[in-house]
Amino acid sequence: MNRARQVIAAELKTCSRRLPATKPAKDSYAELIREMQGNRYTVETYQFPFIADERDVHSTLLERISGIVDIRADREALMLYTSFNPALDSALIWVYGPEAQAIALGSTKAPMQIRASTH
Repeated sequence: MNRARQVIAAELKTCSRRLPATKPAKDSYAELIREMQGNRYTVETYQFPFIADERDVHSTLLERISGIVDIRADREALMLYTSFNPALDSALIWVYGPEAQAIALGSTKAPMQIRASTH
């Protein structure tokens, strides 16, 4: 590894250590989910696809940067909203749908934005 890459790698490690840990939040949610399941409720979570992608590569960097935690429950619905990246449109369904336990489809645009974008 050349010197520039060593410096960048060291800086990334330092930055990563400065990010807040997500473990306390995960522990709190896990406790709540166990309590709900103990009361015979089925628990569903709604998750952003990029967090599921991050889980697949065993990373938590995006969780720590965004403050969104990866919570596991009985069933997970991936939120495939076209408003996050309109260019992808229905491709999100084809990419994430086959492996997802459930999917949530929609758009978070306000009604005026939707009407304006269709004309």
